[in-house]
Amino acid sequence: MLLFINATKSENNGNYQEAIIIYENALFEARKSRFHDFLKIKIMEKLKLMQTINTYKNDQSFIRKDSSWIN
Repeated sequence: MLLFINATKSENNGNYQEAIIIYENALFEARKSRFHDFLKIKIMEKLKLMQTINTYKNDQSFIRKDSSWIN
């Protein structure tokens, strides 16, 4: 549960790479216990969202100047 809270703080601060790593660690820990089914689902949803944001952020880093794509 503490890992989930730390990951949420990293996400809110804009540290998406760090948040992904912490969410993955939290999911690993939650899978060890059979009592955290809701938490597992919530973490998997957050991981999907973080990966989508990360993909979007990487795609937006390219801009077009003078008919050429540069990074």
